[in-house]
Amino acid sequence: NTLIIIDVHARDIVGGFVRDSILDATAFEWESQLRFYWDRESDDVAIQQCTGVFQYGYEYMGLNGRLVITPLTDRCVMTLTQ
Repeated sequence: NTLIIIDVHARDIVGGFVRDSILDATAFEWESQLRFYWDRESDDVAIQQCTGVFQYGYEYMGLNGRLVITPLTDRCVMTLTQ
């Protein structure tokens, strides 16, 4: 269930990129998304959002049975990473 919610949210975000013609990797709309990259130098996953860069900690998030992703939760995550 949680994976479906996350995938639907990702679909909506990508749909917004297409609708708004977001084509540049430096556009704020792209930069403000939580992105996961493989860092070859550290041989580990790095998480980036705007100016924040973090090493992935492989935390267990538990069972999020009531997960809801809204524009407000997106803004809260962005605020926490800055």
